[in-house]
Amino acid sequence: MCEGCETRDEKIRQLERELYAKDYVSPLELRLSGTQTAMLGVLLRYDRIVSTDLLFEATRHNRTWKTEPDAKLMQVQMFRLREKLRPFGLSVQTVHGEGFRLTDETRRKLLNWPADVVRAA
Repeated sequence: MCEGCETRDEKIRQLERELYAKDYVSPLELRLSGTQTAMLGVLLRYDRIVSTDLLFEATRHNRTWKTEPDAKLMQVQMFRLREKLRPFGLSVQTVHGEGFRLTDETRRKLLNWPADVVRAA
């Protein structure tokens, strides 16, 4: 390995954890898959519209399906995430042509979720 490569690789891993909210731990009762947890973590991390491309990259390590970005696959994953969030009064808005974002109420609920009902990472 080249001199400095380990340091560079570790810095890349740190940046990916930050960018893709890889340290996010979802509430246990939501019963989210790894892909759904990654998507929700990114949506919660950014208080803005999140592009489908960013969500795709954030889920790259949690899936076994296609490696090329596919809008239909991400729509299916978003549908499944929404199904699991709905019973808890949580929702994700679609911003046509731009991406997705959490509603203000959903963001508030998730940020204030009781710590004792959050699963281990």
